[in-house]
Amino acid sequence: MTRPLDEVFDNVDDRPPLKPTTMEEAELDEAAAEIARGELASADDVRAMWKKHGL
Repeated sequence: MTRPLDEVFDNVDDRPPLKPTTMEEAELDEAAAEIARGELASADDVRAMWKKHGL
């Protein structure tokens, strides 16, 4: 038997989202800076990584 969405959403966890650690915040800041500088992986780079890991 399927439950109505309202009932499902009533049971969603109401805890606040996790707060990143100081180290995670620094890594996110560095990633944002790399993106801003245009330092992105090419499609070929991504395909090579997938192939390396059997994906």
